[in-house]
Amino acid sequence: MTLKINEIKLFKLECFICKHYKLFTKTMFIFTLCLTIFAAVAPVGLLSKVARLNFFDIRFYPDKIAHTIGFIWISLVVDATWNKTELYAKKISALLAYGVLLELIQFLTEYRHPSINDIIANSFGILCYVLIIPIIKKLPFFRIRWIYKK
Repeated sequence: MTLKINEIKLFKLECFICKHYKLFTKTMFIFTLCLTIFAAVAPVGLLSKVARLNFFDIRFYPDKIAHTIGFIWISLVVDATWNKTELYAKKISALLAYGVLLELIQFLTEYRHPSINDIIANSFGILCYVLIIPIIKKLPFFRIRWIYKK
């Protein structure tokens, strides 16, 4: 069943998310922040064991593709969390700085090594997000970022 908000038909779950948008996006932001920091400092051996678990037959992608996909997701979460402004210089700068920070955190560990190639892959993920925004605006659940206006 669908309901209408702003003359756009929304699914019931989308309406629920709209009603609790701030809580939903802040929760997703904190979860994503914690997950990426964990991934940056976790021992490589632990990450490779998690990657081999193959939940739902999903295979682990090569490292740079994982960085790119991760930063597409992070860009979406940041853009949705601070939805009153478009994805411009402030958000992109913060995302780039976060990518660099994740690599710098790895200097603090003995078992991880920062890489300029990872920063480039992170930046490419942000660029990919910017380029696919027109597609995302049409997808159920993701389009809520542009519908929600409170």
